Amino acid sequence: MTLLAQRLSNAGSDPETLLRILQPVAMTPSVLISVLLMVSGVVPLIEELVKPLGLWVLVGKKLTPAQGFVGGLLCGAAFALLESLGSMPVPRAGMAGAGTGTHRHRNAAHGDDRPDGLGAGVLLAG
Repeated sequence: MTLLAQRLSNAGSDPETLLRILQPVAMTPSVLISVLLMVSGVVPLIEELVKPLGLWVLVGKKLTPAQGFVGGLLCGAAFALLESLGSMPVPRAGMAGAGTGTHRHRNAAHGDDRPDGLGAGVLLAG
């Protein structure tokens, strides 16, 4: 493990070097099974436990069933929004805005370097 950490620190941020170092480790059955269990079991369980946290704050209040339903609806919608925002691409150097990476490369291949879709909206908004 110490050797792996040393090789990773020496690799810098070159994706090809990192892939060459991590691929043998990532393809071992124990790592694959661990990742599969985390993604399919632990993460959804944590998500389902975290969603109603907003309603637990109101546990002492006398909520009607309709208020509880609307509160649950709002908690679920807020969680979905945060989950979606968390999966958006992170802008990097040379990118005009969030979500423009793949669109810029696709357009650049056709001789057009203008962003489209969400990236254009981010650029136009500010």
